[in-house]
Order: sequence, then C-alpha cells, then structure tokens
Amino acid sequence: MTNDDLDRVVPLDQLDDFKVADGDPDVRGWDVVASDGRKIGEVDQLLVDTAAMKVRYLDVDLDDDLVAGDASDRHVLIPIGYARLDENDDRVMVDQLASADVAGLPEYTHGPITRDFESTVRSRFDTGYTAAATTTATDTDRDFYGHDLYDDNRFYGARRNLEGGEGRLTLSQEELVVRNREVQETGTMEADLRRERVDVDREGDVRLRDERNDRL
Repeated sequence: MTNDDLDRVVPLDQLDDFKVADGDPDVRGWDVVASDGRKIGEVDQLLVDTAAMKVRYLDVDLDDDLVAGDASDRHVLIPIGYARLDENDDRVMVDQLASADVAGLPEYTHGPITRDFESTVRSRFDTGYTAAATTTATDTDRDFYGHDLYDDNRFYGARRNLEGGEGRLTLSQEELVVRNREVQETGTMEADLRRERVDVDREGDVRLRDERNDRL
C-alpha cells in the first residue's frame, strides 16, 4: 500500500480545499441515536474519500457510559450508508445498531485508514463480507465502495430527491479560483503556441514564394 492510498480517506477538517456541498447538512456535532432510541455519541468528523469526493464514514465519539473501563474518548467509524438523517431533530439515526453492540465496534484511533482496517469495520456491518486476498486500495476500490454501506445517497438521499439535486463534497471557492486560473492560463498558453505555429508557417510560406519569384 502506497502513501497515496493511506491519504485517500481522511477527516474533512484536514482538507482545506473541501467542504460539504450546499444543501447537504454538516452533521458534525449531531447526536447519533441507536435502534433502541438511546444516544450513543456525537459525530466528530466526516471521513472523506478524496478521490471520489464522497463521505465514506462518520467518526462517532462515543458517550463515556457506553465505554467499559478507563477507555474514555473512544471513537468508532460508521459507514455513511448505514446511517440516516433526522433533520427535524438534528440527529443521525443508526436503525440497525443497538446501543449494547456499539462497544464491540473496532476503535478508530485517528491513524491512517488502511484497507485492512476498513475491512475490519465493514465486516461488523456487513455479515456477508469476506475480505479479498489483496489489501491494496487500487483494483478493489470499485467493488469495495460499491456496496450500499458506502452509498452516501442512502444518507442524504431523501432530501436530495426532494430538492432535485445531487449532493456531494465540493471544492472551496479559493481552490476553484486557483483551478480556473490554471485552466485559463493553460488555454492562453496553448492559444499562443497555436498562433506562433501559424506565424511560422505563414513566414515560411512567404519566404518560399519570394524564392520562387526570384527564380522566375
């Protein structure tokens, strides 16, 4: 696994150039409620797949009374498609996860997100999942993230359908300005090169004609 693979899924607050798309709520700080109606924690961060510009996981800071022993400030990851929005009360619901089962989820220690760790997380939410023989995040991305667990439309879908739009992460205005400027500068350079080539062709053509006239 390369360093690029390790940097692919990262917390949103580490990405200065990304933000939640207009129309999609930023659920950081929202309560997370289990299937039995008990609050299990709060959304601390959104973990973003920078290549796909999609949220893949909710980083949930668990309530201390759910954590055994001295392990306070325990975090777990919940795949984005496993949860749903409750915008009326600014809550995130996990309808298939009981509060008693939360402590058994793999702990997220804010280290790099490896495919091995993602496979461990997925196996807790997808009982039919079997990790592939390879643990690289290249050839298997489409199959891995193609599961409903990673479909952010299941999380944002109802409100997106009502609004008739497709939500996603977007680049910040500053980054868009930089990228637009780069595109414009590239276009200007290419146009200048085309003009230079035309001028050279025309000059060569004129000289050729002059030489022909001299011979005549």
